Amino acid sequence: MATHYKKDVKINVPAFNEYLEAIRNFIEHIPAVKIMGSQDRFNLLLAVEEASENVIKHAYDEKAKGDIEIDITTDDEKITIIISDRGKGYVPKEKLDWDHVTELKVGGLGIYIIEKLMDRVKYHIDKEKGGTRIKMVKYFNGKKAKEKVL
Repeated sequence: MATHYKKDVKINVPAFNEYLEAIRNFIEHIPAVKIMGSQDRFNLLLAVEEASENVIKHAYDEKAKGDIEIDITTDDEKITIIISDRGKGYVPKEKLDWDHVTELKVGGLGIYIIEKLMDRVKYHIDKEKGGTRIKMVKYFNGKKAKEKVL
């Protein structure tokens, strides 16, 4: 798929539930997302929403909310979305064993849903500035590149 939209886009949004719809609308209107297949588009939007909700729920104290930083890059093969915060850092400790998914507490599936919906996912804690960064990649038309590292 030739996107011809190889510009990076960045937005900062206050980390409040009221902004989730604005994030979704923004992502939906990126030209490369608009022409994705409906299932890939749905998966991408749900993963972005889950990651954004994690920032809202877990990154900041209730009294000292910060921003959700979203960086989007597209090329001819994929869309890469990085969601960052400057709150408490969190990286999942281990991969979910899908055979024991029913043993998890309610509300604890967000990161695992993201990993199932996206083609590549990587978490990072920024020890210098604080916060967490999740990098999510979705390849167009079901293509997966043979890259090993994000």
